Amino acid sequence: MSATLGRPSTAPRDRALRLELTLQRPLLWGSGVVAALLLLAAIGQFARLGNVLILLAVSVPVAAAPRDPAREGWLSGTLGISRAARVRARVRVVLFTQLGLLLAAAVVILVGPQGGGVIRRRSDGSARAVSRCRSRPSRTGRTW
Repeated sequence: MSATLGRPSTAPRDRALRLELTLQRPLLWGSGVVAALLLLAAIGQFARLGNVLILLAVSVPVAAAPRDPAREGWLSGTLGISRAARVRARVRVVLFTQLGLLLAAAVVILVGPQGGGVIRRRSDGSARAVSRCRSRPSRTGRTW
């Protein structure tokens, strides 16, 4: 008899990913809302707060920790999901969430007001960036 080598079943892996997305729904929604608000603030030239998104991305693994390990273990056990599949699914959710937050941070940093200055509009419609701090020329002629 010949044994047919088929592709291993991905059903437990898919179930684990769906369970993890369901359990991490508040984290995903919260991260998405914060990222959207900071993108709107950057597009409106109000503030450049990309560091907030970077800090949020760093804290995602802590926020994705199981809130009730016994309940999550019971849920995965009743669905026939192994611990290894659960860990792989959680790692995937954390990595993709971090990637999305870091991409949003890059967009916020690139789109937001540059240099921390204020953009002033002239009467002819053109814009000019004005720095908030004044730089003084150094007295190099005297010291050299």
